[in-house]
Amino acid sequence: MKKILVSLSVIALSGIVSCENVKQIKKETQNSVENVVETLQTETEKAVDQVKKSISEFEVPSFQDSDLQKMAADYKAYLLELEEATKAGSQEKIDQLKAKSEEWAKKIEEQGKKVSSEDLKKWSEWAEQFVQ
Repeated sequence: MKKILVSLSVIALSGIVSCENVKQIKKETQNSVENVVETLQTETEKAVDQVKKSISEFEVPSFQDSDLQKMAADYKAYLLELEEATKAGSQEKIDQLKAKSEEWAKKIEEQGKKVSSEDLKKWSEWAEQFVQ
């Protein structure tokens, strides 16, 4: 009888210990998940802050060609609109604006053929800032 009671006690005790181990593992896993989520949120917020700064901080340079000057201002407005749509998560607006990107590429190419090499260099340096 003592052997049976001791055996049952050992089984019960090991069950309690196992249950405690499971609870501890569950708690550690939950803490790990919370840490990962918190880290992702922090990194996402940092990335959003960097994007907030990007387009609006870049001043349009002064170009000799007035058409290029106007186009640069319009292009910056387009990029700001795209940035706002991206921040807002408006996929429909993003798709509409992305469709205009081909038009912009053609306009930029055409205008690039008409301007001085100095203006072309300024444009290239200015536009490079947006992709860095």
